[in-house]
Amino acid sequence: MPQSGRVRRRWLVKFVNRAGSAALGWRIVVALIALAALRSPAAGEPVGVDLQLVIAIDISSSMDESRRRVQRDGYARAIRSAEVLAAIKSGPHGRIAMACFGWASPDYQRVIVPWTIVETPADADAVAHAIEQELLASEGGTSISAALLFSERLLHAAGTRSDRKVIDVSGDGPNNSGPLLRPARASVLAGGVTINGLAIALRTKEERTFGPFPPTTIRSYYRDCVIGGAGAFVIAVAEVGDFEPAIRTKLTMEIAELHPLTRRVAYVSKHLLAVGCETPGSRRGR
Repeated sequence: MPQSGRVRRRWLVKFVNRAGSAALGWRIVVALIALAALRSPAAGEPVGVDLQLVIAIDISSSMDESRRRVQRDGYARAIRSAEVLAAIKSGPHGRIAMACFGWASPDYQRVIVPWTIVETPADADAVAHAIEQELLASEGGTSISAALLFSERLLHAAGTRSDRKVIDVSGDGPNNSGPLLRPARASVLAGGVTINGLAIALRTKEERTFGPFPPTTIRSYYRDCVIGGAGAFVIAVAEVGDFEPAIRTKLTMEIAELHPLTRRVAYVSKHLLAVGCETPGSRRGR
């Protein structure tokens, strides 16, 4: 990408984040995100891609600095990996569109990578580098519902053409603030989007639990309350060393449209949890 394009992208990310923090209208924010550096073969013609992928990374305060660092670096290494690059080239177009943001409270969604077409190793490296440069500051609150609705708006402004749309959301606890989770998920699924989950099932240093949820049930919560759509799946991370392999596997499956043997055409869990999907977490500030 020419240097001027990189400068415009950095300016755009900064402006979008300022706009979000200043509570400007969603239309302004989404319109700016749609202007991110997309390459099109003809002016005004949306470029075709094999997948529109939104990566939604949990940066809430329940994720301590070591978790945030491992998660951030895991995504960066996975995006650069040979497996993910091969998956990108395996589709008819040989390219995908990707956007990435960090989320926490209902009012906090920080764009890390605006919509970017990933076709070459250099493209993947640029996305990975942007993720690596993200600050490790955390925010209070865990609003999976607001993250899903923000992802939905991002997808509407992707500026590309694709039959496949996926939201890849990570998290280590239940929805504890913002809109109700099930209606938010239903809104996203109604648009033909698949929601996949990375359930972070690690205890913090203080061995805290998440309200009624011990960490071992986070995978079940994501399975039953978060994921949905065609071929939806959740992968759990129980050890620090599992982050990068799990993320690499997850991205490869999403991009190459590989799914577990338990794939359903339109998955929405019928299992019942010990607590409902709208049960809040331990403290609304986390």
